[in-house]
Amino acid sequence: LLFLFVTVIFVNVELIGEDNLQTVQYWFGNVGLVVLMFGACVPVISFLLWIPSKLRFVESTTSESYRLAFHFRDFATEVALLPDQAFTQAITDMSEVDKELFEKVLMTFTPAVLHLQPKQLLFQRILPG
Repeated sequence: LLFLFVTVIFVNVELIGEDNLQTVQYWFGNVGLVVLMFGACVPVISFLLWIPSKLRFVESTTSESYRLAFHFRDFATEVALLPDQAFTQAITDMSEVDKELFEKVLMTFTPAVLHLQPKQLLFQRILPG
């Protein structure tokens, strides 16, 4: 519509003449209709492309969650099978940043998986169910 508005501004009606006025109106009407149809196609096509992406997202989120859960379970099993001395040595050798991240993982893991609340009130969460 803006395209038609800009093009009509520069049309000099006196130079067209009355005999060509009908032809010019016909062509401007057709061009306007084509531009309007293209303008209407863009949101429809965008919507149709958006729907499968949302369906893939839900599907990939579920499979990604399963993959992450089984990967974590395998990791936790490996850690549980470590001898006590090897495990304590690994924790002792951690940097301060790694220890802080380890603590955050424990505070997230405890309520999310074991459904237990941390002792510190600041880190307690609302548990589902």
